[in-house]
Amino acid sequence: MGGFNIKSLPTGTYRVMLKKAGYADLIVTESVNDGEMTAFNANLEKI
Repeated sequence: MGGFNIKSLPTGTYRVMLKKAGYADLIVTESVNDGEMTAFNANLEKI
């Protein structure tokens, strides 16, 4: 389990790449709105 926090990210659509040794890379696309918190869950597949 992990997490991160980025403050003051401009409104827009972002692609986040998640990587961990022993797991398949995962790219998640998320929209961020000004003044709102955006959260997402992702499950990496073990390879």
